[in-house]
Amino acid sequence: MNLDLTDLKLFIKIAESPSLTQGAKRACLSPGAASMRIKSMENELGEGLFHRQHKGLVLTLAGQRLLIHARKILRQLEVLKAEFDHRDEADGASMRMYVAGFSAFESTQRRLVRYLADHANVAIDLQQRTAGDIVRGIREGAVDMGVVVGSDPVEGCASITLPVLNYVAVLPRHHALVASASLRLGDVLRHPQVGLATDSTLCRLIEQQADIDGIVAQFRIKVSGAESLCRMIAEGVGIGIASDAAVQPYLDVCGLVARRLDETWARQQHMMLVRHFERMPRHVTDLVSYLSAA
Repeated sequence: MNLDLTDLKLFIKIAESPSLTQGAKRACLSPGAASMRIKSMENELGEGLFHRQHKGLVLTLAGQRLLIHARKILRQLEVLKAEFDHRDEADGASMRMYVAGFSAFESTQRRLVRYLADHANVAIDLQQRTAGDIVRGIREGAVDMGVVVGSDPVEGCASITLPVLNYVAVLPRHHALVASASLRLGDVLRHPQVGLATDSTLCRLIEQQADIDGIVAQFRIKVSGAESLCRMIAEGVGIGIASDAAVQPYLDVCGLVARRLDETWARQQHMMLVRHFERMPRHVTDLVSYLSAA
C-alpha cells in the first residue's frame, strides 16, 4: 500500500470540510490536484472513500474506517515526535479542543489567554460542541481534549477533574439583592431577567429549578454573550444569571457585582477528557496540567 502522510492529511482535511474545495484549500492544494490524490487513494485501497453528492462529499463506510485509522496514525506520529524532540516548541504545536456548554466555553477562553501569551508558538482550535461530539471525537482521535459537565467515568476516555464552574446572580451595585446574606434562584427570578440565549445548559438548569420552585421567569430579553448581558443589566433592563468566569471581565466597567447563588445546581463540576494520558504529546500534557490547576 503506497499511501503516505500527505495523503492521510489531505483525506482528513477533506473529510472534516463541507466540500472538497474547502478541504483542498485547507491543504494548500487546488481542487483538481486534491481530487486526483483522492482518486489515487481510492484506486490504491480498491474502495470508494466518498459518495459524491450534489451538496458535497459524504464519507462511505470505507471512508469512515480510513478516517479513524488516519487520525490515529497522525496522533501517534505527534506522540513519537514529542518523545524525541527536545526543542522548546521550535516548530510550534497545534491542538484541537472541544468544550460543551457556553459558560464552560467562555471560562476556557479566558483561561487560555494567559497560556497562549506564554506559549507564543502554540495554536489551539477551540470549538463549542455537544458532549456527544466531544466523546466521539476523543475516541476517534479527532480531538486532543474536551471539556464536559460531570465527574462520572466515560468509557473509552481518560479524565481529570477541573475547577468547579460557579453560576452567579449579576446585579447593579445598588440593587436590593446585593445586601442579601443568602441568595437563591427564587429571589432572583422574582425580578425581570436578562438571559443568555447561547447557554443552553444554564437555561435548562434554570427552567428545571424554576419548575421545582413553582416560579415563572420573566425574561425581557435573551442575548448572545456575557458582555451583552452585563451591558443590558447596567442599563437597567433587568438582572441575570451567568457563570462567574464569563462575567468577571465586565463587572467593574459596567458597575455590576456578582453574588453566588446558595444552590447546589449553581456549582457545576466539569472534567477534561483525553484518549490516553500516558500517550499524549508533551504540549497536550502541558495544557491539560495548566487547565486542571485550581
